Amino acid sequence: MLGITLLCLWLGDRVNPIRRLQQRLRDPSDQIRAEAVHKLGTMGEDAEWAERSVLTALHDESPLVRQTAAWAISRIGSDVEALTPLLDDGDQDVRLAAAESILRGDGNVQAAVSALIGLAHLESAIEDIMEALSPEMASKAIPPIFEALTSEEPTVAEAANNTLRNLPVPSASATQTLLKYLDRDEWWLRVTSGGLCLDGVQRRATTCDQIPAEGRDEIGSAFCLGRQATRGESKFRFAIHRTHGMTCPSANGSLEFSR
Repeated sequence: MLGITLLCLWLGDRVNPIRRLQQRLRDPSDQIRAEAVHKLGTMGEDAEWAERSVLTALHDESPLVRQTAAWAISRIGSDVEALTPLLDDGDQDVRLAAAESILRGDGNVQAAVSALIGLAHLESAIEDIMEALSPEMASKAIPPIFEALTSEEPTVAEAANNTLRNLPVPSASATQTLLKYLDRDEWWLRVTSGGLCLDGVQRRATTCDQIPAEGRDEIGSAFCLGRQATRGESKFRFAIHRTHGMTCPSANGSLEFSR
């Protein structure tokens, strides 16, 4: 009996604070509702059973509450797919929080990265989000970033370029995806994909044998193209930078680098 009593007391200490926070979600004050959602998020998976309340907060009339709820969803272990509609929210801070939480929870990477490209003017926040990506998530982010680089809208291409700048070195699984871009007509895609392949080898994220022999010549060509590219192409300055100071694949198939 004593054990059961102690267990009930322990559960009461855990559950009651969550119930009190849920009650605050009905408070007329936007600030109080947002604080309640934030506290639930900081409790992590301990607040998982309050998931329904947090999901409801995603539809709150207050952008502050929606933003905080989006941030909290991935922290409590909830399904981040519920955040996808918020990537089109009218408030940029809500879109940013939804994208960050989706990436953190391994959700729809393509949709989240596309939303981040549209928010590239929030440079500091985007930098923090991109740098926190795992190599596997960075690999999944490559297609939407590369496709945005081909946009005829200069601001979109520039935003994609800035997003790429903060992309961590992808995992070896990205090699095959990157090699496909070596056949594209756009020279900046060839340069950037080749540069990312070289980056992976240099930083030991990829080994030489994970790059097929036929791909090494194409990477070398992309490298040489990057070195010859005009400095006037400021829109793609990072694509050029990816190959700066690197040497072409050598005749024996190994990849060497110099800085």
